[in-house]
Amino acid sequence: MLRDAGCYQMFFGVESGNDHIRNDVLNRKMSREKIKMASTPVVPSASRPWPTTWSVWPFESKATVLDTIKLNVEIRSDHALAPIYYPYPDTELFETAVEHGWVPQLYDYREDKFVDQPSLPRDQLYFVQRYFRTFLGLYRGAEKLPRSVRQPVEASLDKVWLSPRLPHKTLVKIQDGRRAAAEKAKSTLRERNPDLYLKVRDTVRGVRRRSA
Repeated sequence: MLRDAGCYQMFFGVESGNDHIRNDVLNRKMSREKIKMASTPVVPSASRPWPTTWSVWPFESKATVLDTIKLNVEIRSDHALAPIYYPYPDTELFETAVEHGWVPQLYDYREDKFVDQPSLPRDQLYFVQRYFRTFLGLYRGAEKLPRSVRQPVEASLDKVWLSPRLPHKTLVKIQDGRRAAAEKAKSTLRERNPDLYLKVRDTVRGVRRRSA
């Protein structure tokens, strides 16, 4: 019924695949099993796989973010929103961040302000945000391989993701350059041929427009 009504995308707020972050830090009190069970009846009825939301929370590390990537693979998410947690005053998470010295008590909210924590330094924070979707796609691809091949491939991906020796700043610049080029191409197409732009956009999103 949703598909017939024009629904082509569904958002599911998983937030974190790490049990400690999800249950203790975010107070979600939701098990991995419950998340997977909730996703089961949704995916087959959707016109295309649905995205989940995710953010970099206090007490995060590259390892906890990797747990989130792997949970997204388990629930067959083909896309994910990857914002970075923004510390709003008068919330428990903000007070926790202030208590640990990760954000100042007062600052200018016209500027981006993220949690600066030793478990996820700023260069790593930007890396996990920029490459979350990339590694989600890699792990989804690895899942399709035979078990004998999948396990060593996943182990290699784990090692790359968790490596402290990655040139995080350089990789972030590369990804930002790619995104800027893609946005420019999209903007140019939208201005010069709006009908073609809408057709391409709808195709990518899986939207089927009804004829008048």
